[in-house]
Amino acid sequence: MNIIENTPLESIKQMFSYLTSKYTHEFKFKSGFFTENSCQEESGYNATFGKKIKIHIAHLTRPFIECLREAQEAGDINPSIDIDKLAESIWNGFEYALMRVKVSKNTEPLDAFQHKAIEVILRK
Repeated sequence: MNIIENTPLESIKQMFSYLTSKYTHEFKFKSGFFTENSCQEESGYNATFGKKIKIHIAHLTRPFIECLREAQEAGDINPSIDIDKLAESIWNGFEYALMRVKVSKNTEPLDAFQHKAIEVILRK
């Protein structure tokens, strides 16, 4: 996936399209959302596990947050919006849509998420 030549918002669109394709076509709805899969591997929650999850999610979302910051700097996102909070909110929506995709075995939840996140929240 080449996201360097695009605007930040186009890069975000491509990222979510890529992830949607991965979960629906490659994983064939068998893989759920990140937190669910990670928690299933642990036999009980503890503080160390919580830190590991937080670090891993931060690593996964870093490129997304960077694109949001670039979009804000380019004037595509209101300069008063807290990008970290926006990113967390959007990513939480993506995780929830993935959970629904796994249960329903169709892409409608991710399609709706992409429309809301890209066309409504991130539009200029």
